[in-house]
Amino acid sequence: MSGDRFEAIVVDGTAKRWKVVNGDAGVIPPAADNDKTGEAEKGEDNAAATLSAALKKLGAPHDPVSLAVPSSGSVFRNIQLPFTGDDAIRKVLKFESESYLHQFNIEDVILVHVPVHEHKGATDLILAAAPKRFLKSRIDVMERAGYDPATVDLDAFSLFNAVLATHSIPRRARRSSSTSAATKRWC
Repeated sequence: MSGDRFEAIVVDGTAKRWKVVNGDAGVIPPAADNDKTGEAEKGEDNAAATLSAALKKLGAPHDPVSLAVPSSGSVFRNIQLPFTGDDAIRKVLKFESESYLHQFNIEDVILVHVPVHEHKGATDLILAAAPKRFLKSRIDVMERAGYDPATVDLDAFSLFNAVLATHSIPRRARRSSSTSAATKRWC
């Protein structure tokens, strides 16, 4: 979901075997000017109404729902950390990331990492930082539409995560189980 567009798909099945059963894409029309609420609120209400109608038309279930948001406001960096292992990386990611994210206060972003290569006790990874405020606004729209997203993902990582979830990458080639950018509890 971007500011003025949405794409939705409905899938059915299990994590190991699923199929796309319906889909739609559309424009979120601008909010009417005769409403007395604030501009941001009018836009969110309008987006929520548009999404609700489209998802109802598709027969989308209310649970589980995943939300993909545009990566355009996020920052991506290639970094190297002097150790390996996801647990070790998670413990220091916030601290290590601060020097790479000059434009953000580290407390105002959600950090995501994708290990790319481990070698000689070090890990090369892709770091993504997404502003909490932006993510929360998109989650709020989904909640106003009557949907409670279980996961929120950057669009740049969504396809990668779908491929992982369907076990389409041979086991020996997998690196990380998820790149989910945020869940509601972080925002």
